[in-house]
Amino acid sequence: MSSNSGSGKLNAGWAAIDITPPVGLELSGWAFGPSRGVLHPLGGHALFLDDGSVELILISADLIGFDTSYADAIRSAVAGACGIGVESVMLAATHTHSGPATCFLRHWGERDDAYLDELKGLL
Repeated sequence: MSSNSGSGKLNAGWAAIDITPPVGLELSGWAFGPSRGVLHPLGGHALFLDDGSVELILISADLIGFDTSYADAIRSAVAGACGIGVESVMLAATHTHSGPATCFLRHWGERDDAYLDELKGLL
C-alpha cells in the first residue's frame, strides 16, 4: 500500500477469536448431521491495515462459506463498529468441510439462527 500522507508508514493490528459452535449443531461439507464433539476449534482472524489514507479490515473464518446477505450483514456491522466504509471490509471463509452450516447448500445441514447471530457479533 502506498501512503498519500508521505509518512511511508503502515500500521497493522491483528486479532483472533474462537468461533467453535456448541456441540450438536449441524455440520456442513462432508460430515453431515450434528457434531458429536470438537477435534480442533474453529477460529476467526482479523487483520487491520492503515497507511494513513486507507483503512482496511480483512476477516477470515474457519467456515464453509457465507450467503451474500449474511456476509453483507457482517461487513456492515464491522464497518459500523470500526467507523469505516463497508467497502473497506473483506470477509473470507477457509471453506472447512467440518464446521457448522453457515450458508444454504442443498442437503448440507441446517443453519442455526442463534449461532449465526452470535457469530456475527464475534466476527
